[in-house]
Amino acid sequence: MTAGDLQAVTEAPAWRDLYPFRSHWLEIDAQRVHYLDEGEGPVLLLVHGNPTWSFYWREMVRALRDRYRVVVPDHVGCGLSDKPPEAQYPYRLARRVDDLVRLVEHLCDRGFELLDVQFISPHMQRLGAVEIPRDAYLKRLEQALTREVSW
Repeated sequence: MTAGDLQAVTEAPAWRDLYPFRSHWLEIDAQRVHYLDEGEGPVLLLVHGNPTWSFYWREMVRALRDRYRVVVPDHVGCGLSDKPPEAQYPYRLARRVDDLVRLVEHLCDRGFELLDVQFISPHMQRLGAVEIPRDAYLKRLEQALTREVSW
């Protein structure tokens, strides 16, 4: 390995310039879940689909963080979160929702009053979000995210 090869390996990846955010972590059942927590104000929770990650929302985070507190998790198996084998983590919608609910509960413990989730919460209509059909899992998540917390 040459000195140039070593420098290339130790430098920050090129995508880091496009993703200049501070990382936060929450351990859920022995899995580290990565999330962004940027800005101040009313809270928006932006949730990516599969197989993307929080990088997908980077321009929205930049655009909204001066008016909102923007929280963007990476699902387990995606982005900067842990990527366990399927034998150690059930990659199913029910588990995804459980993970999001646990993240919301963690954030609520830190003083959040209201959380909105992109494309799910009816509160997002005022921001022009599109709603998707809700099944039982999404309804459970919506209920967790739209409850008001008194502190």
